[in-house]
Amino acid sequence: MQSHANEITRQTILHLYKRCLKSANRIPSIEQRLMYQEYVQEGFRRKRDLWANTPQALAAISDAQEQLERMNYYHSIREMKREEERKKNQSHFIEQQETAWGENQTKEEETSETENQMYNEEQKIEKSSHTTFCAPSEKEKFNIVSKWLTSTLPHLHNDDHIVYTKFFIQDGFDSIAMLEEELMEEDLSFMKKAHRRALLKNKNKGTH
Repeated sequence: MQSHANEITRQTILHLYKRCLKSANRIPSIEQRLMYQEYVQEGFRRKRDLWANTPQALAAISDAQEQLERMNYYHSIREMKREEERKKNQSHFIEQQETAWGENQTKEEETSETENQMYNEEQKIEKSSHTTFCAPSEKEKFNIVSKWLTSTLPHLHNDDHIVYTKFFIQDGFDSIAMLEEELMEEDLSFMKKAHRRALLKNKNKGTH
């Protein structure tokens, strides 16, 4: 008498048959998939006339289960390798993206640096142009210093006035700002003592 654990039912065989077909559908190659499906169908068709729970039927079921396990193991190995390859490709893609991003970042920095250099050069040119066209001429400088000297030393003789004006311009005191803010006693060595003393006195009055 067969034990209950070894009993084969129609439901058991049908379930095993469906599992075998499902495993066959996981085969990537269409030709191999169709071939294995036909093999499964033909195998179950040949064994369908076996008496249930006979040694031959039990052996056939055991053989089918063993083949199913081997096929599922093959699927798991193949899918694991495919997943590893996918992760490898993904990692490689990320590395490529990071490399490309780094190169783009470097190019952007180089472009930015070039643009800054161009901007600085333009500023220099603009400043130079501004200096060329807007800076006071020698005549204008002379008039500026001369008027300041006249207001500071109104009774200065004309000869002294001209000489002092030229000395101021020569030493860089060619604007009101330079004369009022930077001029010191040691800068007046070219002047006569009385004129120097009067200029400092009047200049100090103007600043207080």
